[in-house]
Amino acid sequence: MDELFEGKTEMDERFDEFFERAMVASDKGRFLKLLRYKKNLKYNFDGLYSYNTRIALLDLPRRTITKLGRWSATSTTHYNYARRFLEDTYGFMELMSH
Repeated sequence: MDELFEGKTEMDERFDEFFERAMVASDKGRFLKLLRYKKNLKYNFDGLYSYNTRIALLDLPRRTITKLGRWSATSTTHYNYARRFLEDTYGFMELMSH
């Protein structure tokens, strides 16, 4: 319990690892995969991709995800899964696009 008041939380530490992996992958022109939908859902430092279409912006320093428009049922499923995963695992918040 004292650990929560002395520094980073467990979620913060997981996020730091996530952030570093995404940054390294982006620097190399690569993508990373989430636990589900590995074949067609990927991300890098600035975006979430369903198939090869960027469906959301990721602002990792601010821990936000912003959906980019409306997509097919499959891409919507990908977005919803990724959003919930990022919220629950790393403390992301969804921003609504204009």
